[in-house]
Amino acid sequence: MKKGLVMKISERILSEIKDEPKTTKQLRHAIADKDLRCIAATISNNQNLFLRLDKGFIGLKNRDEHLVKEWKKKGLPLYKKMVNCLQENPKTLKELYAMLPDEKHVSIRANATLYPYLFIRLAREVIGRKNRDEYLAERYVKPYIRKERKIKRQTVTELIEIVLVDGPKTINQIRRLLPHVNYNLLTCKLSLGEQFINDGGKWKLNI
Repeated sequence: MKKGLVMKISERILSEIKDEPKTTKQLRHAIADKDLRCIAATISNNQNLFLRLDKGFIGLKNRDEHLVKEWKKKGLPLYKKMVNCLQENPKTLKELYAMLPDEKHVSIRANATLYPYLFIRLAREVIGRKNRDEYLAERYVKPYIRKERKIKRQTVTELIEIVLVDGPKTINQIRRLLPHVNYNLLTCKLSLGEQFINDGGKWKLNI
């Protein structure tokens, strides 16, 4: 019986915030037959549904994350922070760097490449959301360019950054992931690159 009661309250809360987030006071007024402690407990026990955007401000999970105050410091994965940054429109890399000052530039570029189902490159340094911003690509094409643009090949350093973005790896693990890269060139880039650190036999990004 208690479980049914909680579900009923959760459904009423969902109905109230289906269009926009609400304060707990607004929820208390809309669900007047339940006290504030009961409403608060229901929200806390259904974290898969509800999201506390700020003290006394409730939204929906997977819809209102971009409204969370101080979300940049909440420990979110970088790719989710980038999704928040691109909530309204595409951004240049410089804009993303400015919006995420605590993140390494190399990590931002790598995440834009590692999540092709989330991000799309509208131009060399312009990132948008996949399945939303494709129609904007024409805006970034320079006028009067008739010959086909050559696709810029990724450098060995950029390939290593992408390989290491998900965690440290030994030289042999890196070689298996980049079999086409010459061994001597690979070790040279790792040794000379300031963005790479050898930590106990495993290479990682200096972030």
